[in-house]
Order: sequence, then C-alpha cells, then structure tokens
Amino acid sequence: MRGLCRVLLTAALFAAVLGCQSAPLRSGVLSHAEAVARARVAASGRIDGVASAWLGPFGAIEIAPTVPNIDPNRLIWEVVLNGSFAGSCGSTEPGASRQCPAPAQRATVVVDARSGEIVITVFSG
Repeated sequence: MRGLCRVLLTAALFAAVLGCQSAPLRSGVLSHAEAVARARVAASGRIDGVASAWLGPFGAIEIAPTVPNIDPNRLIWEVVLNGSFAGSCGSTEPGASRQCPAPAQRATVVVDARSGEIVITVFSG
C-alpha cells in the first residue's frame, strides 16, 4: 500500500509541474506556450529549441542590473532560445569595411507576462 501511495504522490506532483508550465498561473498572465511563441517571433533566427522559460519579477533575472528604467517588480517571462541568430554586419556605406560577427547561439527574450510586449532581447554566445 505504501508503494502505491508513493507512485500516486509522484504522479500528482509530476502532473502539477507540467500543468504549471502550460497554463496561466492566474487570470491575465500569459501561459508558458504563449510566452514562448512570442519569444520565437521576436528572436528571428534559426531556433533549435527552448533552453528555458521562467515566470517571475524582472529584477530576479541575470540581465536586470544592466538594463535601466525597467521596474524590477514587473512580471515577465524570461525565455531562452538556442539556435543561430545573425548580428549586424555594420555600415552599408560604399567602400566601408564590413565586419560581420559570428551568429549568436542564444537569445534571451524578456516578455511582459501581462501584455505580451517584448521588453528586451539579448543575444549571446
């Protein structure tokens, strides 16, 4: 009987975790799937997969200290995508040297959890 209880408890916990990732946590908040879809559009590149998607306050994410004028309490989705994201190739002036950086391997897209607005996109790697 104890073994069955452990199995049921594990299954319930697993279902709760999966459910939290695909449904809004409360009214007016984008779901995991909606946030990822918006991030994919904003990143514009070859997307190989979603490394992570996290819902929480802007001030808790790694890039927050480098971005001024954004309320640290703003509820956001931080969506990290793996893939190939081309950067700028510099000036298009005739005769100008064009230095094209290697494509970034990661895009971190911050999506406002209530409005769906793209707050910022940062490319790295």
